[in-house]
Amino acid sequence: MALTRKLLKDMQLEDEKIEQIIAAHVATIEALKAERDAALTENEELHVQVEQLSTANQSAAEVQAAFDAYRTQIESTRQSEKAIELIRLAMLQAGCNEKAIGLLIQTIDPSTLEMENGQVKNGEAIIAELRAKHAAFFAQPVRMAAPAVRPPVPTGGALTREDISRMSADEINRNWNAVKGVLAKGAI
Repeated sequence: MALTRKLLKDMQLEDEKIEQIIAAHVATIEALKAERDAALTENEELHVQVEQLSTANQSAAEVQAAFDAYRTQIESTRQSEKAIELIRLAMLQAGCNEKAIGLLIQTIDPSTLEMENGQVKNGEAIIAELRAKHAAFFAQPVRMAAPAVRPPVPTGGALTREDISRMSADEINRNWNAVKGVLAKGAI
């Protein structure tokens, strides 16, 4: 029910009191309208903030997804590099020519390398396949015994008559080949 002058007159109030009540009522209405307008403005600002946060949240989700994809790619690359290094070592142990390893590794599809507990899960199968396709690169070296090396006995240079005259009988016996050589040449 609206507060009107007619209503107040029907209540048998004086004109002066009616004007006071109407003035107070108008002030209250104006205050409520101002409060309502402030609340509406604040509500609009909150809607704008919510919209910005929603946009930021979507953007953050996109950035997080891109970062996760990048991290997965880097981890996959690291795993592939580790697997290739393990295959390289296995090829060396299998007797592969060191100079051919780089070429042979290029024939391996990195997606077939599966890691498990820090080892290549299917490494033996890959080495067996490489050995079957490229057997010439997996030749095992043949070990041959080398003859024992017998270096010549140092003589300290050619012997002279003075050298032999200073030698004891034991020294002459120890160096008999050199002494015999000097005697054979007739140098003494």
